[in-house]
Amino acid sequence: MSAVNALFFVSGFTGLVYEVLWSKYLVLTFGGTGLAQALVLAAFLGGLAAGNAFFGPKADRTGSPLRLYAALELGIALLGLLTPPLMGSRWGLALVALSAGLMGGTLPALSRWSVSTLAGMAASVSRLYFLNSLGAAAGSLAAGFLLIPTMGLDLACWVTSGLNALIGGTAYWLGKTKAPTTAPCHNGTKEALDETAGTPRAVIYAAALLGGIASLSLEIAWTRLLSLILGSSTYSFSVMLAAFVGGIGAGGWIVSTGRLPRISPVRLFALAELGMAAALTLSLPLYDKLPYLFQALAAHIPRTPAMFPVGEAVKLLFCVALMLPATVFLGMTLPLASRAATDRASEAGSGVGRVFAFNATGNVLGALAAGLWLMPRLGLEGLFAAGIAANLALAALLALSDRSAGPRLKAGLAALCAVGFAAQALLPPRWDKLPLSFVTGRLELPPGLDYAAFQAGFAGFRLLSWKDDREATVAVLEDSGGRISLMLNGKADASTSLKDLRTQVLLAQIPLLLRPDSRDVLIVGLGSGVTAGSALAYPLRRLDVVEISEAVVEAEVFFSPFNRGALKDPRLRLRLEDAKTFLARSRDGWDVVISEPSNPWIAGIGNLFSSEFYASVRAHLNPGGIMAQWFHLYEMDDETFRLALRTFAAAFPNVAVWRTVASDIILLGSERPLMPEAGLEAAAARPEVRAELERIGITRPATLLSLHIASDGTARSWAGRGPLNTDRFPRLEYLAPRAVFLRETSMLASREEDRPHPARSKGLALWAHLAARGRPLSGEEYREIALYERRRGDLFLPALAEEWARARPRDPEPLLLLAQARLDAGAAGAALELLGARLRKTPGDAAALSLAVDAELSLSPDGDRALALLERLLKVRAGGPAEARVRQRLGRLLRQRGDYRAALTQLMQGARSARSGSEPAPDALWMEAATLALDHEDAPALLDNDSAKELFRILEASEGRAR
Repeated sequence: MSAVNALFFVSGFTGLVYEVLWSKYLVLTFGGTGLAQALVLAAFLGGLAAGNAFFGPKADRTGSPLRLYAALELGIALLGLLTPPLMGSRWGLALVALSAGLMGGTLPALSRWSVSTLAGMAASVSRLYFLNSLGAAAGSLAAGFLLIPTMGLDLACWVTSGLNALIGGTAYWLGKTKAPTTAPCHNGTKEALDETAGTPRAVIYAAALLGGIASLSLEIAWTRLLSLILGSSTYSFSVMLAAFVGGIGAGGWIVSTGRLPRISPVRLFALAELGMAAALTLSLPLYDKLPYLFQALAAHIPRTPAMFPVGEAVKLLFCVALMLPATVFLGMTLPLASRAATDRASEAGSGVGRVFAFNATGNVLGALAAGLWLMPRLGLEGLFAAGIAANLALAALLALSDRSAGPRLKAGLAALCAVGFAAQALLPPRWDKLPLSFVTGRLELPPGLDYAAFQAGFAGFRLLSWKDDREATVAVLEDSGGRISLMLNGKADASTSLKDLRTQVLLAQIPLLLRPDSRDVLIVGLGSGVTAGSALAYPLRRLDVVEISEAVVEAEVFFSPFNRGALKDPRLRLRLEDAKTFLARSRDGWDVVISEPSNPWIAGIGNLFSSEFYASVRAHLNPGGIMAQWFHLYEMDDETFRLALRTFAAAFPNVAVWRTVASDIILLGSERPLMPEAGLEAAAARPEVRAELERIGITRPATLLSLHIASDGTARSWAGRGPLNTDRFPRLEYLAPRAVFLRETSMLASREEDRPHPARSKGLALWAHLAARGRPLSGEEYREIALYERRRGDLFLPALAEEWARARPRDPEPLLLLAQARLDAGAAGAALELLGARLRKTPGDAAALSLAVDAELSLSPDGDRALALLERLLKVRAGGPAEARVRQRLGRLLRQRGDYRAALTQLMQGARSARSGSEPAPDALWMEAATLALDHEDAPALLDNDSAKELFRILEASEGRAR
């Protein structure tokens, strides 16, 4: 018996691995839309249902159920071998359904083999169910953390097929030598116990069906909820699935112990449904506290490579703690239902097969109903509430159908269900959705943060919209500065901040200015619609936008003022579908294809950064067309960046890397060289195009062209040699989440870009443009490029400043830029040398004085030289709008030196000179002065009556706000 148990554990392992592999294979064919995923899941679960129903009676009739089990496993192994070559063909979905059908026959076959008496049936079936579920949980973890990341889809499938062959061969050998502990009953005598007599089988089957709908709906709801907290990486989904299946297995184990009350299995079935409803009802009001609870755990995990498995283990434990109370009861239901639906031990296969067939059919209906209909209409909270209601209804149905129970017991159970319904109706869950709008695991929060402080972090945000659609949960937030963000499953995918606007606008402007005669454009991902609106500034004939989420389209109304009303433009054609399937079906060609999907660490998004996707895009580009691919450098390491760049570069003869902001880049690919054409300046001068560029701080073509940071040769040297990200070996999807955990930033582009190197920079767009026009950069062009490029740590800015100083020695700005760059690099002494030369020529240069103060303070935080420089700066700024800021700095330095009287004087004078609406505000300076006066007993002696009154007013107002 122990050998067979081990085999069924491994069988559960392989079954879940196949399920993960099939879902990834079929997404490549049918796309990643909610509809496509639901249909794929329906094919798998439908196959299970058919296998349960077909092989259950066959297991009862066969002379050796164990050999039948062996044949099923060998059949699964054979189909596993055929999976890689057949996936992607018209036979792929049929292969999944057939394989699942064989899997569906394994439990009925082993149930028939192991069950000798009805009295022991529940324990035997539940033991098998427990082992199979435990193996499935292990399979989920192995597929997500080991097999696919190290082997890819095809090899992982063949290895799994080998395991099935081993299981089948071992089971066949055992079938010749091993029999159940007690000979099964074949004589046809009825062994029905009194406790199940008269219970309508239709009720049991109906309960199994409805239970399948409810359980799959709840799994979908839990998965969506947890993705908002843990993130939507493949690793997160692996631990979610393992926790769900493992909880079910725990319920099976409880039944297998035989320690449940010796009452009717129908009644136990009803109590399990009631227990599940109770567990959910009690925990549901706490779900909006889950982001805080998870960050309280995650904040203590060091972000090092060795701790990545620990971080995922914490996720697993978190998921188990959330789902276990309910899934334990769920795991008890099917073994109990199987026992209740079986009259003879000799019909154990049929009883188990029918119950599991109805349950799997319910799973199919649940996948379709919850994913495609209930989630968009009821929302996440409503879907949980519907699941609870279904469990309560099942409990009532079973209780009232249990003919072995007396009227009082039935009435009592029905009353409990009624109370549950009333609680749901009168006290529906009302979550605070703001914390759920952020993936908490990505937030950098200190350990030990209390709940009030955690909530306070969201006080500056306002929730404008929230929609749970079948693809994602989409929220729109507005922060205290009026900036609007689009959040998909807790991650910002677009915003109206200047940083994001620059990237969104330039995704359209860069390729279209390089190919100004473009007529047809395709954009993958609507987002805020800013990129689409920017593209429509050109005289296009057609703009196709492919967006997978309907909720994203609905959220566009909040961004319409920023995207020039893109969706109302008749040239725009919106396609609500998966980008890869759209390209596979389309026969259109485009001059420019812009791809701006979400981050590649999100499950499924890596397919839009694969070799196959880029090959498909290239096949749809018109001659000379350009592909523009957004990519991010934040939450990214050099290895992962090289993989993405290498994959892109392998698809195009000519590539280039442009940098829009410090953390975002654009990869360009084309069959033609990616250099400016003759019509660029004319295109940039169009009023609509000029307005688009001006709103992100670009008024001259030279500024835009200066963003080209790597030529084709440099980009390929960055990429290096190595494997690519492919559909069947999705390396990017498994590498990227590790960089997110480590909170790394790839500095490869900053370290090795072409612009700081005179020889290499000759291959960039700006210098090609200057050569074509025949004149160097003007002072105004240098100035605007420097203003746009104000980023710390880059090598380009000091190189630009040196070139500017050589080209235009009379301009003062390059010296200040060099000094700032030296200071940013930690070379304060070198910065002071440059500033000293400037101040000897122009003693009243306020910018040089301010920078010199920063340099002196970095060398000596309370030094005399910094104090002297601040006093000089105060003379220059006296009477101007910057006087208050200088006095604040002076007051803080004096306070640090211990001269509290002088510090208080400067702060109060700064408060009097400050202007409303400026920075620092007058009240802020009065508050700083009041704090100083309270901290030091001798400071109030300096206060005159007016100052004392003003300080008292500020303190009183502060106390009033606190109350």
